[in-house]
Amino acid sequence: MRKEIKFWIFIYIYIIVIFLTIPFAPFLIQFIRSVVGQKNYGYFVSGVIFLFLFLIFRFSKFGSLNLRGKFWLLFLTFSGILIVLFMEIPAERIHFLEYGFLGFLLVKAFESGNPNSNSKYILSLVSGAILGLSDELFQGVLQVQNIFPHIRRYFEWKDVFMNAFGTFLGVVFYFYVWEKGRKKNE
Repeated sequence: MRKEIKFWIFIYIYIIVIFLTIPFAPFLIQFIRSVVGQKNYGYFVSGVIFLFLFLIFRFSKFGSLNLRGKFWLLFLTFSGILIVLFMEIPAERIHFLEYGFLGFLLVKAFESGNPNSNSKYILSLVSGAILGLSDELFQGVLQVQNIFPHIRRYFEWKDVFMNAFGTFLGVVFYFYVWEKGRKKNE
């Protein structure tokens, strides 16, 4: 099986996981709250996000990046920290991570078809935004159809924006850190 096909299969599985977590996320959140306590839940979510930011920073090989790559990696890392510090609802902080990772994966996948084309960035942004909108529409359908009456999931434009912005951050990370940040002549 070709490498590109395997990569797209991984992306499809990741998207399926995102959609499968929609009805079950409230149970997971409730479980975590019962384990760490209501007051500590926000700290727990923030800790998970800080761990992911650290891993992103670590695996980006900061020392091997050029000046542009270092700037953007630091900028995106501190943006992530600000998001964690200033968002009121802890669970909403996850939007940026899950869709940022999706944005990164989409650019990588679209790049495999035509590595020199800049259309991979636009395609990734549009695809991520459509998937983010679909995520919220699915939540709206679950609520309207009363499929899971014990789950309160709602369509919110704010979440659509956070999903799209998370995708944007993943694409920016790919462009400025992963791609341009590794070129020594820039």
